[in-house]
Order: sequence, then structure tokens, then C-alpha cells
Amino acid sequence: MEPAEPGLMVFHPGEFIADELVTRKLPVSTLVCYGWSEKKVNLLLQGKRRVDWKMASHIRTLWNWDTEFWFRLQVQWDAYPNLRENPPWPRRFVK
Repeated sequence: MEPAEPGLMVFHPGEFIADELVTRKLPVSTLVCYGWSEKKVNLLLQGKRRVDWKMASHIRTLWNWDTEFWFRLQVQWDAYPNLRENPPWPRRFVK
């Protein structure tokens, strides 16, 4: 992966997904799918779980967002820990 641009920040995919739920006024349960319980979804929204193929495919089915987009966000998050938003975003979906 190429070095990041100065001043660039990376965000966990869960933040984008949480924002999309809020924008669409949807409950967290919307994201529950095979292999993903509501607890696992909440961990994703908190930035404590990674986006995997199942979740990326489910989001594609729900919202027609390319699975590649979610994997790129996850790769950036994993590759550049020093560029992560600090402090983290508000924990909207913490239970």
C-alpha cells in the first residue's frame, strides 16, 4: 500500500455504516444476516469488528454499495493506525 497523504485520516467502515443507518432511519437489526448477529453488528458499528465478505455482500444487497468499497475502507483502517480518527467517533449504537 502506498504511503498516505499528509493530513489524511482513515475511518473504520463501521462509522460509515452507522452514518448510513442514521441517514436512512433504519434499526441496527437491518444489518443482521447469516453469520452476523445483532451483537456482532454492534461491534462493527463500534469499530471493534472488521467488515468481512458476508457483511459487505449483505450491504451490497441492501443498499447497492460496491463490496470493494467496504474492503478498501477496512484495508486503509488496518494499514494506517497512526491516521485513525482520534478520539473515535461517538458510539451511537453501543448497547
